[in-house]
Parts: sequence; structure tokens; C-alpha cells
Amino acid sequence: MTVLTLERIVSLRDFEDFARAFAGIGKAQAVPLWNGEARLVHITIAAAAATVASDAEDSTSALATHVVDRTSPLYTHLVEAVEGACDPAQEFVVDSYQPVFFNVKAKILVDPRYTPASVLPAVETALRNAFSFERRNFGQLVTTAEVVTVIQCVSGVIATDLDQLYRYRDDELPPDPDVQVTTEVLEAEGARWDAQANQIRLAELLLMNPMGITLGEMMA
Repeated sequence: MTVLTLERIVSLRDFEDFARAFAGIGKAQAVPLWNGEARLVHITIAAAAATVASDAEDSTSALATHVVDRTSPLYTHLVEAVEGACDPAQEFVVDSYQPVFFNVKAKILVDPRYTPASVLPAVETALRNAFSFERRNFGQLVTTAEVVTVIQCVSGVIATDLDQLYRYRDDELPPDPDVQVTTEVLEAEGARWDAQANQIRLAELLLMNPMGITLGEMMA
């Protein structure tokens, strides 16, 4: 990554590569934004190491995230480095991201040659890995087809009945466990300018809620 930019930032891709190569940064995405007055480069970043907020007030904020605090040395040093490597006339903004999560509930028809005690944990591990921080991008959506495919690729799975797939929010009651809720597409927004609010909206990173996977055995 460092070689790609040669310690110089000229293009939009350079902004992204430079930030991604910076020590302590795990993800970066650069996009052009128009703020109503001028065009600027917006860089979304995530830390390489996950943290859990010590003052978390709800279960969502208690989940491990890679959010970079604006007051942290990592944020300050990155901004200073970008300023030193790019054209002084080029306006840019560095922000972290908005972590968002989703839950899954499914029944699995297990091959008789396997035991449910081995297959169901393997499915849970596959879901955690497929929709983890390392595998997902800012603004990347999740579909029912994608979730089902991940489950079906686990050895010992014959069929899948996806009962629930929904965005998890602490301020909303979860759906009735007996009611089927399968949104075909779970949206995730990229960084964008909100003209009405006159501010930049953070990019979302949609991940599997590690505590939101409910699996059962399908008997027939």
C-alpha cells in the first residue's frame, strides 16, 4: 500500500490506499462528496484492533467495534499524515464509521451422517466469519440469498429454513420468535451528504451480531 502512493496523495484512490496503509488502520474508504459549496474527499476509517466502550449503555454499543475516536492519537496522526502528503488545496474529511448489526434465526436440516451437535456450531461459526469485520466493506448490504448460501455451504447441511433476518436495534423490540421476518435485503449506507441536516452522514458497516444467531434443527 505504501509503495502504491509513494508517500504522495494525488488521486481519490491514493487517499484510500494511504489511509489503509497507515499503522493502526484496518479499513479505509475514500469517496468524493459535494457539501453544497465545494467538492471534498471523505475518508472513512476503522481501527485494526477492536475495542468495547467502557461506558456502553446498551447491548449494541457494548459489542466490540473498530470505531476510531476523533480525540485519539491514531485519528490525529492520520489526519496530520494525510495533510502532509496531499495537495494543500484539496479539502478532505476523515471520519470513522457507524457500526450496525443484524440477527439471524434459522432451522437446519442435518444430514443423518452428521450430528446436529457438530453441524449447528459449524453453521454459527461460518456466519460469524462470513459477516465479520474482516470480510465486509463500508456500505455493503446483506441479502437473504447470501445468508442462506453461507449456511448451505457448511458440511452436513441438507436444507435451511430462514425464519428471521433483520437489523438489530437496542431501541426496538425484537420480532416475535414465532413470526417469520425475512427482509430480502438489509441495506447499509455509505458516507453521504445530508443536505437537510447540513452534515455528513457516516458510512455504515453492517455485521453479524455475534449474540444474535439462533439456530435449531429441522426435523423434516
